[in-house]
Amino acid sequence: MTDTEATGRATIFLSMLSAALIGLGFAAGNDRVVRPYLGTVLPILVIIGLVTHEHTDHVDVLRLAGLGVPVYAPEGAPGCPTSRRCR
Repeated sequence: MTDTEATGRATIFLSMLSAALIGLGFAAGNDRVVRPYLGTVLPILVIIGLVTHEHTDHVDVLRLAGLGVPVYAPEGAPGCPTSRRCR
């Protein structure tokens, strides 16, 4: 997974979170609706958040392992003597 894919996943998660909060605002007008709404939406958001976090962590692991995802390091860093972009 590349940075672009990780950013896309994070953007989708934040969009879903925003939509859930807007939906909660609409549901807050009726007390009978709030608990079922939260019981449905919160588990979904938690699962999607955990999956998103796991995938973005995978990108960081690839960077550290040097498996095709570029790592930006300061000039003169070990293994990267002349370029700021190392693999």
